[in-house]
Amino acid sequence: MVELQDQPVIHPGPNQQASLEFTAEGNKVVGSTGCNRLFGTYTLSGDEKIKFNGIGSTKMACPDMSGENAFMKALAATNAYGISGKELLLKNDEAVVARLRAEPSK
Repeated sequence: MVELQDQPVIHPGPNQQASLEFTAEGNKVVGSTGCNRLFGTYTLSGDEKIKFNGIGSTKMACPDMSGENAFMKALAATNAYGISGKELLLKNDEAVVARLRAEPSK
């Protein structure tokens, strides 16, 4: 994730990056909030419409939970998406709530 609610995201370390990974089989989504692992499913409908379902996460305590809380709120508010180059734009209608940049799988 490179931007959340119009603010650049600063990652404290390489293993503390918020991210999402989508799997077509079963419409699963997994990722990281920057602290905790997240999981759930997604539904695609219509033209560039997406809805995240049953999103949950592990419950490790982190020094600053504000970024994680904002990311989870953004996922809950997401109802549309766009793709611009290597970036996935998660949107609430036309407003971009999060911007994620594609990186090669490790």
